[in-house]
Amino acid sequence: MIAFLALIVLKLLASKRQSDSELSSYRTYEQVTPVTVTSATFLPIEETGMETGVFEPYRKVSLVSETQGQVLELKVKTGDKVRKGELLATIDKGLLEEQLTLARLNMQNAAEDLHRFESLVESEAATDQQLEQVRLKYENAVNQVAVNKEHLEHTRILAPVDGYISSRSIAQGSYISPGMPIMTISEQSRLLFVVQVAESSLSQIKPGQKVQVFPTFLQDECLNGVIHELSVNSSISGRYPVSILVDNSSSTLKPGMTGQARFSLQEREGMILPRKCILRSILDPSVYLASGDSVVERKVKARLLSETQVLVQDGLVEGEQVVLTGHISLVPGSKIRITN
Repeated sequence: MIAFLALIVLKLLASKRQSDSELSSYRTYEQVTPVTVTSATFLPIEETGMETGVFEPYRKVSLVSETQGQVLELKVKTGDKVRKGELLATIDKGLLEEQLTLARLNMQNAAEDLHRFESLVESEAATDQQLEQVRLKYENAVNQVAVNKEHLEHTRILAPVDGYISSRSIAQGSYISPGMPIMTISEQSRLLFVVQVAESSLSQIKPGQKVQVFPTFLQDECLNGVIHELSVNSSISGRYPVSILVDNSSSTLKPGMTGQARFSLQEREGMILPRKCILRSILDPSVYLASGDSVVERKVKARLLSETQVLVQDGLVEGEQVVLTGHISLVPGSKIRITN
């Protein structure tokens, strides 16, 4: 009877040991976390800068009167689109024609006087000084005819370039005289996108460099631009105006519209990791590294490159395996199984 009981006890103990062993194995298996890793590798990166700016006309042409008279017909108003050679206004030429007729008559009389005095000088009936005065009078009369002809030619005011009437200084019926401002035409087949750039970025951009421009009203649409000019004088804010030439042959853009420009500031190599490798906040970044069959936590110095990438500036060595996924349930020393 005692022997039978002993046998039962031994079997129970053996069964318990087997169960403990299986439980221990199960617990050990449960503590191994599957993870994926990525290798810390140097990759080429492009440092960029974004600046807000405003579109401005590429060129403004100010028209100034080269004649005088009353504005008989005014063909355009502010905001109108015009083509090179298009008639903008006509000036009354009645008075100018009368002046030209009088100038020609004066020239004819002066020519007759000159011919007469040349004959008088030959016969010694007049002095060379008198002849010179008559000749000067004739030349002035010839010049006056030329001036009046030119004034008549400019009674039809034509657009010198394609563009838009951005301002107008005259009205129908008003009187204009030489040198008086008439209107301004803004060339808009090309526009300048003007931004203010910090001094630290100024040395990294140059004329002719390509720039991406994102007009606000076009949402995510990107236009290609070229740096046209860098100002050598800073604004009141201490930043430097930079103008970017943008094609506007479609006339979609208008002066005064806003947008952003993306500059390529620097190209170099850097250690780039996916953002999700970073534990907790980018303000206090650290990562888990695979070390054998477990993980260790490593503090790093990093900053965001984009919403999905970070640039690691210090703390990692090229080739180290950084935990990419599965680190939510990890603590330093946790056992892992790499699945990729």
